[in-house]
Amino acid sequence: MADANLLPEEIILEILKRLPAKSLLRFRCVCKSWSSLITSPNFIISCINRNNTSQNNTYILLRIYSETHKKEIYTLHCDNPTIDLHTHLDFPFTSFNPYFRIVGSCNGLICLADTLYTHKNDIVLWNPSIRKFLSLPEPSIRYDKAWVFMSVLGFGFDSRKNDYKVVRIAGDGSKIVPPRVEVYELGSGAWRVIDAVVPPYEMHHCWLQTNLNGIVHWLAFNPCQMGGFQSLIVAFDASDEVFREIMLPPSLGSENLLNLSLTVYGDSLALCHYSQGTQHRRACSIWVMKEYGVATWFEIFTIDLQQGVGLALRFLKNGEVVLATGEGELVSYNPNERQVKSLGIFGSSHPLILHTGSFYVDTYVESLVLLDSLRL
Repeated sequence: MADANLLPEEIILEILKRLPAKSLLRFRCVCKSWSSLITSPNFIISCINRNNTSQNNTYILLRIYSETHKKEIYTLHCDNPTIDLHTHLDFPFTSFNPYFRIVGSCNGLICLADTLYTHKNDIVLWNPSIRKFLSLPEPSIRYDKAWVFMSVLGFGFDSRKNDYKVVRIAGDGSKIVPPRVEVYELGSGAWRVIDAVVPPYEMHHCWLQTNLNGIVHWLAFNPCQMGGFQSLIVAFDASDEVFREIMLPPSLGSENLLNLSLTVYGDSLALCHYSQGTQHRRACSIWVMKEYGVATWFEIFTIDLQQGVGLALRFLKNGEVVLATGEGELVSYNPNERQVKSLGIFGSSHPLILHTGSFYVDTYVESLVLLDSLRL
């Protein structure tokens, strides 16, 4: 190891950036200069940027809730046609609800919340690759006369500040008092109430957010619309901390939100519409907004399975989509060949559990975020 100090610093930096997170944790003990380098924010960010652009360092994060064992199971898989198992993750938490809702995942950091149907506001930031987590402090927005069973949460990355943020929309459950918004910043370690104006919509799938380029997206609807209601997407930009509205395809503007979900297709936002297919099977059509912010949607293909489509979860690098069937089985679907491949993974087939996150699939990269956390 002594010879390593004879290498130029820039070469040492390039070598270290290519190492897995667990190796970097050990190499902090080599010398003070290495420890200082590995724990520096600039090094952590440079590792994330490299991993995000490397085909070999991107994994698929999978969470299933096992009804048999009554617990959550987290695994990492290779992003390849067979989705090979890479490693099992040690999940160190217990929840009031059967399982945590995953608010979002970004740069190796996972935001978990145990806030449904309880007075608790337990929100955790967890980095499984280095086995670190941070429990967030109690939110600052509280109501004396009422409390909310389901506050709306989002998790995103502020690229301007290189900081991670949790956004919380809370109200007193009435239509009289408008909801208020607060943001937790990892850098400051505190909640901060912001003046953002929340669009007057209800976010029905508050447990299903989609993150794209630091912008959090929820499906929502306006129940006060004359002659019916209007479905749309509400977006929150983690950098400028404002809400925006994105219109759905005109044919889906009045669709029930239970028949819609959001995901990411490459670098684009994707909308999934579930409907009755042939022989009363539930089918799914995939719409893509090719230019972000310009609400021009294109329907690219439809999935129609014998066992039904429960929920489309995530697209792989090869263009296949991972989805849960109506029978609670995890499969991959090739839209070009129209072939279905079983992944040998089964969860719940109960419609409510299926739609509230029994399965969770997202891209994942190892990182050192939370390395300076006191929790282990």
